[in-house]
Amino acid sequence: MKAYINRDCLWMNVPIRLSELLGESRDKIIGRSVSDYFVEEDREKINQQWLELITHSTNSFSLFTKMIGADKETIDVQLVCFYPGEFEKNGVDIVAYIQDLTKQNRHVRTIENQVKEHTRFIELLSDGYLLVDSEGRIKEVNNAYCRMTGYSRKEVLGMTIFDINPDLTPDDQQQLIDSLKKNQSQSIEVIHRSRQGSNLELQGTLVALERDDGIYIAGIVKNITEHNAIMRELTKQSVFNSKLLESTNDGYILADAKGNILDVNPAYSQMVGYTREELQKMTIRELESNFNDEEIFEIIKEAMETGNVKFKTSHLNSSGNDVILESSLTLIDGVEDEPLVVGFVRDITANMLLMNKIKESEERWEGLVKDNPNAVVLTKGEEIIFVNDAVLKLYGTDKESEIVGHFLLEFIHPDDREKVKSRLRNFNAGGTEPPADLRFMRKNGEVRYLEVHSTQARFHGLTAIQSVLHDVTDRVLYKRSIEKSLKQKEVLLEEVHHRVKNNLAVVSGLMELKVMYTQNEELAKELTDSYQRIHTMARIHETMYQNESLEDLQFHELVEQLVDSVLTAFEAEQVHVSYDLEPVILTVNDAIPCALILNEVVSNSVRHGFKEYETAELSLKIEQHKGQVDLQIMDNGSGIPDHIIENRNDSLGFTLMDMLTDQLSGKLTIKGAEDAGGTVVRLQFPNESA
Repeated sequence: MKAYINRDCLWMNVPIRLSELLGESRDKIIGRSVSDYFVEEDREKINQQWLELITHSTNSFSLFTKMIGADKETIDVQLVCFYPGEFEKNGVDIVAYIQDLTKQNRHVRTIENQVKEHTRFIELLSDGYLLVDSEGRIKEVNNAYCRMTGYSRKEVLGMTIFDINPDLTPDDQQQLIDSLKKNQSQSIEVIHRSRQGSNLELQGTLVALERDDGIYIAGIVKNITEHNAIMRELTKQSVFNSKLLESTNDGYILADAKGNILDVNPAYSQMVGYTREELQKMTIRELESNFNDEEIFEIIKEAMETGNVKFKTSHLNSSGNDVILESSLTLIDGVEDEPLVVGFVRDITANMLLMNKIKESEERWEGLVKDNPNAVVLTKGEEIIFVNDAVLKLYGTDKESEIVGHFLLEFIHPDDREKVKSRLRNFNAGGTEPPADLRFMRKNGEVRYLEVHSTQARFHGLTAIQSVLHDVTDRVLYKRSIEKSLKQKEVLLEEVHHRVKNNLAVVSGLMELKVMYTQNEELAKELTDSYQRIHTMARIHETMYQNESLEDLQFHELVEQLVDSVLTAFEAEQVHVSYDLEPVILTVNDAIPCALILNEVVSNSVRHGFKEYETAELSLKIEQHKGQVDLQIMDNGSGIPDHIIENRNDSLGFTLMDMLTDQLSGKLTIKGAEDAGGTVVRLQFPNESA
């Protein structure tokens, strides 16, 4: 049935057969919209094809659809539309062929007539057309099919359907014919091989045509190779996205514009404690516990305007508890222009609880520190970000703005700033620093001495350095006063030692003069002994005021000087002396009696023990063990007679040594040498400096 339609898609002329088919008069049909007579589900498709035709995006279109009769019954038809030829008159815009497909024989005859009468129409089709006989020989093709496959019409008409579709067999061909006889038409997707050898994926509709010379198959096909490749890629991407959504730890929600949940992933299902099936029966409103309907509408509105919106919210889980979520919402196109809501959510409940605890802890810390009597300051880099009231008081202000926001170095004495910079660099590198003494500049210019204890801390989510400042100005000044006083006393004590040494030197000098002028040998002997004793004490005092310490001295270093002094006094430098001296430090209270005992023993050895100095030997040994000093003096002289040792209290020298030993709380033993004769004197006493 041939009809004419204008650009507004209104019937201009319809054949009587179409009028009869629809059950309405021609006058009632003409002037009405063409789409009114087609089923609703195909109207959008027809309008789209119509738009492409009148905008010259295509030359023709063909589709199988259903028309609606006056009795509301549907009629299977094929609608073919194309531009008219030059012979058409009366302002005709579009020629339409409508074929009733209700009855098979009528359909076959109509298709045959269409093929014979409208070869030109076939050539105008943008889709490929081919006619194949029952043996598979290709009898007719249009230009569109030739362009599609790359063959010329002459090449194609010499081929069989089996040449361009190797997967098809004669049995398949016969089954297809039998099927088409029963079902009138059939939609298919097949593979045809192009002239270049590539496979073309074709989609189309086949019908069986019965002619006098046999059964033919006519087909209109469209090349969907590229479309299928895109669809396969989209399917692959869809599968990938689906797997990604199934495996991600973030929750996924798909809902319609009314809030009905269409789909979720396992992560969201686990977050709220519902199964996917349970959630697909619920709405977002049932889960949302943070926003009301109006607020939700505003969020969706913002998403429509910006494309995406991020916010925090809470959903109720199956136990009725809030799950705090960080959400990202996007709108996408759905079916029939209905938008769909896509939401990605992350469970931050644990993080929020932790942050709240940290915040509460910081607030408690800040409350405690605020009233802390110790000055507390927090810095980020070199900038001060927090101080307590004690710092304000220390600086001499009641305004935080005079300190907070300023650089720490502004309040540090210029000579200490490099030390502070070094400490800050070490802290920023993750290190630690021991307490430090720094000078702090008050508002009025006064310098205060601070003992600073610093450590890393967290403050309002920032990594900072917390420093506790102890004002030790009074302690520093007192220490300086003590040090000054001590220095004065040390100088005074040095002077005392020096003057004692000088006075002793004067006394010993007078005695030495007396010895030189006396004729009394006994008196000369006594004066020499006294002179040597005084000289020994003077040597001790001389060492003390020359020593860094006024309390202790290195006694082992003094021994050789004392022995040399005795030998010189008695002109006995030829005596061979050996030393085995461990380092021993003695206080002045121990050094003087020990030195005097040493003086007495060496003097006795030189004066009484040795007959000839050339063969005389003197051995001295000092060692210290567990706080006990052990001084041993041994000579190879004639030895001390036993009766003198037994009556030693009658000797001034022995009496003096015993008194000095008692002063040391020590023990003095005198005996003869077992190996080579001579005398061994051993002094043992506790060391106060050990």
